[in-house]
Amino acid sequence: MSAEQNLLDLINFGMALVIWIVQVIIYPGLTRYPEERLRSWHSLYTGRISPFVMPLMLAQLGLLAWGAYAGGGPAVHAMLVMVLMAWGVTFKFSVPLHRRITRGEDPLGSARLLVRTNWPRTVLWTAVFLVGEFAG
Repeated sequence: MSAEQNLLDLINFGMALVIWIVQVIIYPGLTRYPEERLRSWHSLYTGRISPFVMPLMLAQLGLLAWGAYAGGGPAVHAMLVMVLMAWGVTFKFSVPLHRRITRGEDPLGSARLLVRTNWPRTVLWTAVFLVGEFAG
């Protein structure tokens, strides 16, 4: 197994782990804050998690795009498609909901929607990890 494949496996595991922590602990936790405290905690949370998540997301996308360009097999292409779908859900739903919380536009309702709309990302990043494990 190549160093690139080992790195991708590690990144895929990291993304699956992070998304499950977000789905089961962090996003539901946001719904438990009083509205007046939610915005300040949300600001801290997004600032603190971004340096962990963004490098993983960018590295995963880059490695998969390179793998697909370099003639990777069906598993690489499938993982790339799923990652692109997860990014699509992120920018279609998650980013706007985070912005609504930041602006104070129904922060508790937005937090509840984050929990519901995050399930597709959770499934997709879990599937990326599983495809990588069983195809590699």
